[in-house]
Amino acid sequence: MSWFPKISTSRLANSKRRVGGQNFFVDGSYGSDSAPGNRPEKPFLTLQKALNSCTAGLWDTIYITGGAITGETTPFVLSKSCVRIIGDPYNPPQQSTNCAVIATGDTDVFTFSATDVSIQGLALYAGA
Repeated sequence: MSWFPKISTSRLANSKRRVGGQNFFVDGSYGSDSAPGNRPEKPFLTLQKALNSCTAGLWDTIYITGGAITGETTPFVLSKSCVRIIGDPYNPPQQSTNCAVIATGDTDVFTFSATDVSIQGLALYAGA
């Protein structure tokens, strides 16, 4: 038995995933930006590191595996097309999430300058 349950990507990710698209994992409590970030047991610490690791157009997916993402500079600029951000992938469907992205100061959480970007399973808390 593994420490991390298997993530059912068929339930989480849509059918547009292309060959070559990568999965990245972020854990704001237990991750490290020097980790490879491509496995749940070796997640990145920051969402920005995961966003920087994505390749536009490949349908990369970022899983925020739990907890709150705070202490980073916001807003996060989503500038690469065909990227998905999925929060709390271990949470059963139809239940409220325990995963949040919290903006610093009086800012937005995200700004978009790319197409085909999706966000699901996150509570978002923005500034005033």
